[in-house]
Amino acid sequence: ERLCERFSEHGPERIASILRDNSGHAGQAAAALRDLSGSDRGEVDPDDQEHVQTLLTSAAMFSHICKENFRKFDANHNGVLEWTEILLLVNALYENFGLKQPREGFLKSFFEANDANKDGVLSEKEFKIFFEHFLRHAFFDAAAKGSEALPVASRTRTELNEAVRRSKDGIETNSSSGSHGRGVAALRCVAPNGLALRKTADSNDRTEMTVQNGEVVAVLEHWVRTANGWLPVYDSGGQLLLESLQGSTGAERRLRPSPSAAGSPEDVLAAARRAGKPRPAGPDTCDAGISRTASATSTNDASVSVEGILQPGEEDWTERWERLQERFSSLSSGKVLVALRRNKGHAGQAAAELRCLRG
Repeated sequence: ERLCERFSEHGPERIASILRDNSGHAGQAAAALRDLSGSDRGEVDPDDQEHVQTLLTSAAMFSHICKENFRKFDANHNGVLEWTEILLLVNALYENFGLKQPREGFLKSFFEANDANKDGVLSEKEFKIFFEHFLRHAFFDAAAKGSEALPVASRTRTELNEAVRRSKDGIETNSSSGSHGRGVAALRCVAPNGLALRKTADSNDRTEMTVQNGEVVAVLEHWVRTANGWLPVYDSGGQLLLESLQGSTGAERRLRPSPSAAGSPEDVLAAARRAGKPRPAGPDTCDAGISRTASATSTNDASVSVEGILQPGEEDWTERWERLQERFSSLSSGKVLVALRRNKGHAGQAAAELRCLRG
């Protein structure tokens, strides 16, 4: 009750949630509420900054996530979001991206400064622009309007669109001889039963394309890391489905229709789980998710035997490894290093994965 009196702008449900997160410690809850109420940007974690930069380079996925969640949080279905809905949506997106929630006062001051017509609401298109500008402003101190775009990972949108145009199906498998072109990654399927692919993260956006074990996929654009796991590299149990290719050989093959179009692999697996039956043989799916109880690495993984030691070529990871160990002190240094290796030394992506493991 005392916290509700002091921080009435947050509402009793929000305060109760923060109090639970702090194990009933009123002082710690008050500190968290003061931090949320702050109107300045606050300290920016370099790993989170790196992760947001990766997120913003994936325009298609960023747009899809904003669109999907806008409709979910438009509670009264009037096609616009009021401030309370905007606050809930931004906090949900931050949680989904594995980021610490923004200061409410900072978000509100930014919203008010950029609400050009002062109507206090945002349409779907306006929200996407607003949220992108807010992320740039919050993590890179970029001007809200007229700011230059962040550098893309390795190729421009023009190059990406041209690559997609050249592919008849929009998704293709290639030779692993290294001739994928600048910025195109190659991943080999290691799922025992192969993969069934979707066009986007939406589980209903199915295709009849499959990739068999050992086939190589040319990745035109990487999906972003979310709080539910890497898309689409891991399955819901944390099992690796696709591994980065470093120059082995393989035959070029087009993806072909799934042998059975009667039901999706997700439906088959879900039915088997409900019935308590063993997992059926068939294409695995590219579902998001890393299990918090199961290790995401196989006992045959070479990284396990040297999980606590930096290997040759990893010397420049020392600083980011130490920083991650400080942030995730409840996890062993070996687990932190394994996460860093799985993400090819990308500290922001490793941090997001470690948040899932820590719970």
